[in-house]
Order: sequence, then structure tokens, then C-alpha cells
Amino acid sequence: MTLAEALYRSYHNYIAAYCQSYPSRLRSMVLVPGGDVEWAVMEVNRLKNEPWVAAVWPLLPEGKPIDHPDLGPLWDVMNDAHLPILFHSFFYEPPYFPGYRDIWGNAVVARTAAHPWGAARLLSYLIVGQIFDRYPNINAGVAEVGHGWLPHWVIRLGEMIRYVSGATPPLKFAPIEYVQMGRFRCGAEPFEGPAMTKAVIDILGPGVLMHQSDYPHGEAHFPDTAQMVLDWPIWKDLLSGRQGHAGRQRLRQGSLQWRPRRRIAHRRRRGRAHCGLRRPGRHLRLWRAR
Repeated sequence: MTLAEALYRSYHNYIAAYCQSYPSRLRSMVLVPGGDVEWAVMEVNRLKNEPWVAAVWPLLPEGKPIDHPDLGPLWDVMNDAHLPILFHSFFYEPPYFPGYRDIWGNAVVARTAAHPWGAARLLSYLIVGQIFDRYPNINAGVAEVGHGWLPHWVIRLGEMIRYVSGATPPLKFAPIEYVQMGRFRCGAEPFEGPAMTKAVIDILGPGVLMHQSDYPHGEAHFPDTAQMVLDWPIWKDLLSGRQGHAGRQRLRQGSLQWRPRRRIAHRRRRGRAHCGLRRPGRHLRLWRAR
């Protein structure tokens, strides 16, 4: 075992013990090196049935895109296990954000750009690289990257695919449709506020957002984050009436829908289809695919 493999496995042992304190609530993800796909596949196979495993985060070496052909065996095992991708952008530490060499010297500007750009690039290549098309059981989610960028990005991506014709392969859906159907979800940053959140929901639907507290970072309003969001005035107008009831249910489940594998299998046997990265857990949802 290499030093890197030992570090990854030590982390997995640690997080398994940590989640065991509240097995019905706490979930985490498998971290795997994108530069060693063979070992990554072995590690996902080793852990995929563990109750704490909710997603996989492939950490890619610089210069290796998410749609690189070498990653195919990893997507195969994740697709078979209905495991989603979870991603968190970085700023000043590796894996560096796109364009990190060209920040013009100001950390505030760099940090403003780093997190949404990293998530936007990931989503773009999951779409144009046909990961979503070829692996129907792999969905993706991002955390701590903001959410207001998302509708603008998928609308613009769709237009660029049309405008720069021939630069991307044929896709089954428009970029905005992948998001609207639940293939990609985004953690909502409370600091972006109710107006931005309402705009995202109006364009993409309530199922696109997941609640995140950002605990224990400085941007967290612990322990009041959830209540602060629930007190926003947008919910009364946005989710009123009969149609609003369904919307309330989807919003409430937006960060709560990790479904147990046994329930997935039960539904699959009955032939019922549902979208999402589903995995056990009542307080984190990244939705496993059907």
C-alpha cells in the first residue's frame, strides 16, 4: 500500500467511526484519487455497502478532466452501486480552482470566483462529456459553492452548445433539463438570501437545492441556520395553495432524501422510477439515482 492509499484508508476508518455515533443521521463520502483509478475502484467496491457511505468524491489531479476515459471503470462501479458524485471547490489549496494562476493578486476576488467556477466546470463536463447520459445512476451534487450561478450557467451553456455547433457530442437533454430532472443539486448558501433563492427555484424547481448549514465555518449561523432560512418571507408566496404543498414537500426533502438501498431495491422490483441520489439518512440528502 502506498502512503497516499494509507492516508485515504485512514480517513475512511476515521469517518466510519465518527458516523457510527448517530448511524441513522450521519453520512459521509468516499474519497478516492483520480490519479489511481484501479485503487479507487477497489476502495469504492470495499466500502459501497457501508451504512455511512452516501457519495464518492473523486479528487482529480491537475489537468485531468472529469470526463477523462481513464475514469470509466470508476463510473461503472459507481453506476452499479447508485452512488452519486459529491464535489466541493477549493481556493488556495489543491485541487486548485480553474484559473488559479491568474487571480491578479487579490484573494477576495479569487475566492469569489473559485467556488462557483469549479462547480460550474464540473457540471459542464458531466453534461457535455456525456457522463449523465452514459451513467443514468450517477447524479452529482456540490456544496459550499453558492447557488445563484446555477440557472444562469445552464442557460448559457445550452446556448453555447447551440452557437458553437459541432464542438460537443449530441446530448439527450438540454443542460437546464438535466438540472430540472434532478441529476444535479446544489447546496444553498444562506448568505445569498431569499430573493436569489426564489429566483433559482422559479427557474429550476424546488428540488434542485439542498440545505447546508456550513457548520463549523465562520459563515454558519449555528444553531440558527435552518430556522433563519425557514423564516424567509418567500415561502409563503412561493409555496401557497395546492401546488405549493407539493413544492413544500420537495423543498423539505431537498436535503433529506438519501434513501436506504433496501428501499431502492424494493422500488426497483416494483418497477417504479424516481430521480435522485438516494442513500440512507434523514438530515443529508444527495439523492441516489433510481
